[in-house]
Amino acid sequence: MIFVRHLCHVVSWIIVYLSMKKYPTQIKRFGKHIKKLREANNLTQIELGEKAELTSRTIQRIESGEFASTLHILIALGKALNLAPGDLLNEAINK
Repeated sequence: MIFVRHLCHVVSWIIVYLSMKKYPTQIKRFGKHIKKLREANNLTQIELGEKAELTSRTIQRIESGEFASTLHILIALGKALNLAPGDLLNEAINK
């Protein structure tokens, strides 16, 4: 069971890496959108990280476009910002 969980984690990170190579513009737009939402909610990166149960470094990397979010991060950010995960993606995809 631990091996399967570890394998899923590795596959997830491979997908994130490949996504960053294929969609760099959308990932940067997504990061800017998250930053704009965070600031509109008067949250620091630390506060958003705490609400989303992520590190402030992860928030920083997302906002700067250094990191492609996985599904669990989209869900966590959506909950923390009171938005559906799909609403978070619209800004990055529909431009």
